[in-house]
Amino acid sequence: NRGNDLESVRKRAVVEYTLPSLENVIQSVLDEDLQRVLRSYKEQHEQFLLRFSKEEDEQTKNVVVVVVVVVVVVVVVVVVVVVVVIPKETPNLKVVIASTWRSGSTLLEKIISSYPGAFYHYEPLIFLGMKQFDKQDSQKDKVSKLLENLLYCNYTNAKDYLEFAYGNTEIFIRNKRLWNLCSTMSRFKCYMPENIGKLCSLFPLQVMKVVRVRLELLGPLLEDSNTRVIWLVRDPRGVMNSRTLSVTWCTSESCKKPKHLCSDLLQDYNTYINLKKEYPNQVMLIRYEDLAKDTISKTKLVFEFLGLNMHPNVKTYLNEHLNSEFEAPWSTIHNPERQSKKWMKLIPWNTVVHTQHYCRPVMKLLGYRAFTYKEELSSGNALQLLNVP
Repeated sequence: NRGNDLESVRKRAVVEYTLPSLENVIQSVLDEDLQRVLRSYKEQHEQFLLRFSKEEDEQTKNVVVVVVVVVVVVVVVVVVVVVVVIPKETPNLKVVIASTWRSGSTLLEKIISSYPGAFYHYEPLIFLGMKQFDKQDSQKDKVSKLLENLLYCNYTNAKDYLEFAYGNTEIFIRNKRLWNLCSTMSRFKCYMPENIGKLCSLFPLQVMKVVRVRLELLGPLLEDSNTRVIWLVRDPRGVMNSRTLSVTWCTSESCKKPKHLCSDLLQDYNTYINLKKEYPNQVMLIRYEDLAKDTISKTKLVFEFLGLNMHPNVKTYLNEHLNSEFEAPWSTIHNPERQSKKWMKLIPWNTVVHTQHYCRPVMKLLGYRAFTYKEELSSGNALQLLNVP
């Protein structure tokens, strides 16, 4: 009926991005150092826009965000401008990549974050340790609230997360837009909730990767029609091989046991089916192997799902990071298709048998072929059709 049609349109709607008023941001900042940085930011932003407005019409369809990097040498302060050109049509979106450890989520995150205007929240639950969270966990409310707050650039009640990030700089280094701000002031001020929130709010595309939480805890986020959840899965045998051979930190029961991995996968599968019915245009499933095999095509599908075009920055990232001979467990500079099949050459047969024992049902649902004989591994083909909406 008409009411349902209107509701469907409302859920599909996205809010076009507009740059927050720099003057309003400056006036709301109490810290003098940050005010100084933002004043320089505003001046050079205005100068850039003045030049920018004289260029071709096609270029003026963009919104410009200028991030100021201050380099202190003795007593001389040099201001360097890093220009981020955000396409004006960029929707105001919150994108959550949901996966689990060693499932290829870094590749997908890097691809999406290469889009101008993306602000990346790297594994915000990392400070809670090597465990998985679902609705039965005593910390479920804390977890859900933290994820929601960060997606809305609210760091006010993120004390534990910020303290962990302060002692582990890689958390913020992975967010290049945030790290640009960190370079402009003392390290302590970089971790102040109000400072982070101000920069975060300038970017329309909030991207978050979570590998410690079940899909059921992410469901409430979809009540905001501008939120998208991408569930990324990988062959459980490839996951277990990577956890066993590529890293040393996978020591918890929830990480090292295939029965826990596939119990979580099956739970997430059932949740995904329900969410897809309720929010058909807000959730997406993608297999790591499909992304690795046909990266360009699958990337286009992901960006179509997000309502974004394949920006030149994304194409540049793909060209620079694909088809490389360089291989490393944590790197995204490699041949992803070869990397996705590498486990079949390395995995012990007993690990295959053990993993399939616990994972066969969900493997069938997700289109992963079970092997009966060790010799089948040499075929390099573990994929079947994915018959999931």
